[in-house]
Amino acid sequence: YGEMVSMDQLLQIREAQRAPQRAMLDKIRSGEIRAPNARLQYNLTGEIPKEWPLETPHTAAISPYAMLPEVDDIIRPIIHRFVENLKNKTTDMPFPEPFITNGYATYKEENRFQTEVDYIKSNYIWAGLSSDVLKANDFVRIEMSGKSILLTRDVDMKFHAFENVCRHRGMEVVQKENPRGNTQVHVCPYHSWAYGSDGDLLNVPFEQGFDNNTNVDLGNRNLIELPSAEIAGILFVVSHPKNGIDYELLKENIMNSDLIKELSTYQVDKNFVVVSQEMFIKANWKLPIDTFGEAYHFSSLHPGLSEQLVGNSVIFRWFDDKNGKAQHSCMTLGSQSLQLMADGHVPKERWLEPCGLSHCTQTFVIAPNTSMIVSTDGVRVTQAWPGKKVDECIVKVTMYNYKVPETDQDRVLLNNRFGQFMDVVCTEDFPILHQMQRSFAESKDAETIFGKHEPALIYRHKMFLTMLEGSGKAKL
Repeated sequence: YGEMVSMDQLLQIREAQRAPQRAMLDKIRSGEIRAPNARLQYNLTGEIPKEWPLETPHTAAISPYAMLPEVDDIIRPIIHRFVENLKNKTTDMPFPEPFITNGYATYKEENRFQTEVDYIKSNYIWAGLSSDVLKANDFVRIEMSGKSILLTRDVDMKFHAFENVCRHRGMEVVQKENPRGNTQVHVCPYHSWAYGSDGDLLNVPFEQGFDNNTNVDLGNRNLIELPSAEIAGILFVVSHPKNGIDYELLKENIMNSDLIKELSTYQVDKNFVVVSQEMFIKANWKLPIDTFGEAYHFSSLHPGLSEQLVGNSVIFRWFDDKNGKAQHSCMTLGSQSLQLMADGHVPKERWLEPCGLSHCTQTFVIAPNTSMIVSTDGVRVTQAWPGKKVDECIVKVTMYNYKVPETDQDRVLLNNRFGQFMDVVCTEDFPILHQMQRSFAESKDAETIFGKHEPALIYRHKMFLTMLEGSGKAKL
């Protein structure tokens, strides 16, 4: 939809593109036509299906990694817990009381904003999946907190992150127009200084022009390497490391062992980026991340989504860091097929057909600014980056699929899925954020209340508060 779209532009584009689908869904709801599959017919009309499992156009596109028995072992107790909650008309409420925070202090206060920016710059942050640099000499150019960064995998298959800056005159080595590929040698387009995939300086034209000055040591002019880590198929990078911080020690606290084991089981690194979109939002960076925190708003804000997913009921799990502080979390959203199970229409021994993930979606928040949704066909990542001002942010949505599209039909299917995701998140959730931001800016007494039935938000805002502890120190 363009390099950096505004919310107004995106709404205009998507309104036109989704009009035909909306018309078709209205006809199904009214009984004028039948849905093309049993799942959609049940979701829209409540008609109890005669077949199980419920077939959909996406069934054939289920990732083989979603079908693994080890994945079902993770999902099985979650589904059983979800079904019990639905039977009892309740949801996970692991915290004993609601959580109240001052809206102005949380989303508008300038000093807090600067502390959060400093934290994001100086800590390990989600930078991609291992598949972004899958093979030896693969590379990709990314941006983190305004800095151009080059991710590579060298000939020995080691992952690196470098400042994408030539050590001669500051030119970007890999250009934005050609951000990814495979090469053993990166040549700066300005004066042709050449670097290996391991960052080593390989060649300097007219090298004798740089002698007779002890401050110009070409043997020490490799690309500047940034602290990085590769854990459970996820790439982490520190974009603006601080002096005096032991980033090797900090690396040990990026993710606890339980989460490493679970994400390794999903094999998220077996998915490949197929499409991404950046957008500019007039709201504090935490507000977009908040939208991935509860199902309480589905019936009000997402009438279409509430026909697919169970509203106001989630399963919530969290993964504290090694010091017992709030860090990463996972909120499970349930498909309406779980209601069929709760109502007794499906024998318990068949609940996981065709696979557990076909009945739920795992919404991870990788602290502090990344939502990573794991589903049957791949991974969807939404990252929110603080803007230049406290009430601005850049959001990037990236869709990873278990296979790269090979046919026109594959591309159409992926385009439709991405459009549907953008409709829910970016044309229904995100446009209201500016109104909330304005409210907090105009009233220093405005509060935000997270109910007990919104545990992901309670936990997440406790995580946000850990960013403020010991201001100025990296502390994952």
